Amino acid sequence: MLLRLLNLPVSAFTTGRIYGVPITRNPIAWIPFFVLLPVCILALAILNIVCIVLSPIFLAYCSVAAWLWRRKGGAFSEQGIAFKKAYDRRTISWSSIREVVCQRDPKATFYRVICIEPEGTEYLMASTQDNEAFERAVIEHGIPLTIRDWHSPA
Repeated sequence: MLLRLLNLPVSAFTTGRIYGVPITRNPIAWIPFFVLLPVCILALAILNIVCIVLSPIFLAYCSVAAWLWRRKGGAFSEQGIAFKKAYDRRTISWSSIREVVCQRDPKATFYRVICIEPEGTEYLMASTQDNEAFERAVIEHGIPLTIRDWHSPA
């Protein structure tokens, strides 16, 4: 790509055309091109260097975010929902749950568990051992289950 850009002035001066379009052979009109070409090449090189230098930071951030998300997995049983690694290893009984909202996004499905006491406390549950069985258990315990898809209005 860069070589094609550098060949433009050669073909312009020899044939008077660039890709079949007639252009001027006046050298004064080409001054902005020759002045901006090194500036653009330098800007592209700086951008590449910055991206290479910052990529380990972005990779570390993504790794930590994925690790924190995986920790929010919950297991459900007859006693309620137990978080093995998150929320101080709290177990929420079925009677203290007001509502469960299943949020389905293009890349993830997670549950928001909204509790009665204290009012409006929410817990995000990134995964369960079986999503369908969890949804059946929620309905069996008489807890409202709302399903929100990413394309439907909130």
